[in-house]
Amino acid sequence: MADGNFASRRNECAAHERGVRHVVILGVILSWLTNIAGFGSLMVAHHHGIFSLGLLLTIGSTASLISSAFMLPVLIGLFASPPMPGRARPSARG
Repeated sequence: MADGNFASRRNECAAHERGVRHVVILGVILSWLTNIAGFGSLMVAHHHGIFSLGLLLTIGSTASLISSAFMLPVLIGLFASPPMPGRARPSARG
């Protein structure tokens, strides 16, 4: 249930907008790395068709990562709910 997990994580970090973006982007990159490992293993095959399939899927996954890296932060910023009124905001001191 990916939507519920994201919603609960967003609610935990409502005051930390950057934290939500950071977690989502790390999740996308981790998913990309596992895809690259799987599809890259197809490129060691001696069969030309399997090799080209692995190459094509690796290139497609990389293009998907690049588009996600630029689009996800924009979409999260557009659709993220503002912090609840009356909730204490964290201080600027880190």
